[in-house]
Amino acid sequence: DFNVCEISDLYRQFRSDTRDLTMTAQHFIDMYKPEYPHGNPENLAHRIFCTFDQRKDGEVDFHEFLAALNILLKGTAKMKQEWVFDVVDHRQKGKVELDAIREVIEVRLLKR
Repeated sequence: DFNVCEISDLYRQFRSDTRDLTMTAQHFIDMYKPEYPHGNPENLAHRIFCTFDQRKDGEVDFHEFLAALNILLKGTAKMKQEWVFDVVDHRQKGKVELDAIREVIEVRLLKR
């Protein structure tokens, strides 16, 4: 888990990046666009946003943001695998469809 100093730094950054202390799917799209100048990262950004938006209310608050980062940066390998599965299985069907895997891989390959 994050220590107090790390949480404070993350909160300060989150606060400076958001106007009302929430992030929308558009925030995620805007963050990913510069990383994929030769592709369209909107689908991947939206999938990632959905994994952060645990309340499924269309916004990510700091607690949701921190919880997701905790998995990504401090989580076990199993926790990270489950998170990746959730990114690919964004419709929460409990299974991964070939088209979904293809979409994620194509976006990742376009980053190069």
